[in-house]
Amino acid sequence: MELRLLLHESVLIATQRWPLLRLWLYVDDLTVSASGTSSDALDTVTQATNYIVRVFEQGFRLQISCSKSFA
Repeated sequence: MELRLLLHESVLIATQRWPLLRLWLYVDDLTVSASGTSSDALDTVTQATNYIVRVFEQGFRLQISCSKSFA
């Protein structure tokens, strides 16, 4: 439960930073997408993904699986 709360807080922060961002958190799975023009959506997803990976890996010391991550 504690992990879910930490992840939830990160999701809230990300959606505040990037209003076009859409995140779905299910247990330990996170889906990232964005609305807007193609360029805006691409920039938003890129920046938000970089932020989320950094928070998870550096802040929470969680390992992001490259084999399970895709765009």
